[in-house]
Amino acid sequence: MTKPQGTLIAWTDQTANFWMGCVKVSEGCRHCYAETLTKNRMGLDVWGPGTPRPAVKNTLAKLRAQSRAAAKGAASVQGPGRPHLVFVGSLMDWAEDHPDAEGLRALMWAAIRHHRDLTFQLLTKRADRIARCL
Repeated sequence: MTKPQGTLIAWTDQTANFWMGCVKVSEGCRHCYAETLTKNRMGLDVWGPGTPRPAVKNTLAKLRAQSRAAAKGAASVQGPGRPHLVFVGSLMDWAEDHPDAEGLRALMWAAIRHHRDLTFQLLTKRADRIARCL
């Protein structure tokens, strides 16, 4: 069984973006690949304060497909029999303080709780907000 087409990111099996966009908060954001991808390739204006954070429609379907692949024995990037990894937020910061993100974060947590067979990787530049967002 082969891995479902999920991502070109070598260290994860799938990405899950519940919304797109962000506001830069540090020097580490200067050359943001996600901003470049969404602006230049997708033509979306989802970066900076005051811009909307549109919900991503196919995220739950992608998670279901990854769960099915894991259940059928598809190898993870970690190797056969290892948990399938899902990177949450390749085009967003899950801890961002934004009204649209606040509304969609509950959906994100519900999906994570539902897919106990997957291992979720959540990265953020907003460590100060982690406790508030849990």
